[in-house]
Amino acid sequence: MIVPAYNVAPYIGEALASLQAQTLADFEAIVVDDGSTDATAAAIAPFLSDVRFRLIQTENSGLAATRNRGLAEVRTEFVAMLDGDDRYRPDYLGVMLARIANDPGIAFVTCDAESFTTGSDPAERFSSRYAQAEPVTIAGFLSGRTHVFGLCTLRTATLRSVGGYDPALRAAEDLDLWLRLLGAGHIGGLVPQVLVDYRRRPGSLSDDRAKLTTASARAYDKASIALSGRPEAAIAARMRDDAAATALFESGVDLALTGQARQGIKLMRTSGLKSGNRKWQAIFAIISLLPPLAPHALTLYRRGNQFA
Repeated sequence: MIVPAYNVAPYIGEALASLQAQTLADFEAIVVDDGSTDATAAAIAPFLSDVRFRLIQTENSGLAATRNRGLAEVRTEFVAMLDGDDRYRPDYLGVMLARIANDPGIAFVTCDAESFTTGSDPAERFSSRYAQAEPVTIAGFLSGRTHVFGLCTLRTATLRSVGGYDPALRAAEDLDLWLRLLGAGHIGGLVPQVLVDYRRRPGSLSDDRAKLTTASARAYDKASIALSGRPEAAIAARMRDDAAATALFESGVDLALTGQARQGIKLMRTSGLKSGNRKWQAIFAIISLLPPLAPHALTLYRRGNQFA
């Protein structure tokens, strides 16, 4: 498996301990320290006495490139992904490997997950917000009938055949991979069971909504081009436009949260994302008149995006 790690010193121990707790004990974990500037390497060091763990240290290059660096070292038929601040539940490897090994028709297998924080925010299941169903195909994925939780187990050869992750993307690299794999005709499988604990923390890549949706728009744009001549191309183009509008909206939210309420509201309105929503029109009116209320209102909005 591949474990990318960047400035996750407080969390990487939990991630690696969750590997040691696996009921399927025969694995190799390739931990790639992506140029961390904190004590991540020191936190990894105690695990290196376990022969199943290897550490590679690189200059900072982003999550996609870091995963690709690990992929180059993989010597097994299947490869699983675990981020350095998340945790597998004890039966992740056993259940996921059994699913993909017993079905030669699937290129990868996804599962359900549950979010957690260090605070008092309630846990949320990925599937409670995003539908999951089999088979995982390009049509089902683009239509929203099924979603893929990113910490999957994949066939190593298939992942390599599509070039791995796109290092040009500093976010939404998972989305881009699923679009390319599924667009190439591969099919995914599903284990409808919570097998991953997904950490929500301020400052994480997934917490940067504007950056994530900007990258998502790029991924959908790539897919619309790759799928040219197929019905799915038009869907991908619509998803690109929706993601671009969301990126503009979220950039406005960022401005408003930093005290630039009027500029932020202007961007949010320009995006057109909430133009037909009466509740949001009321919110815009209120925070335009009373800008100090904007951070509170928009913080409540952001708290609703557990897995977004």
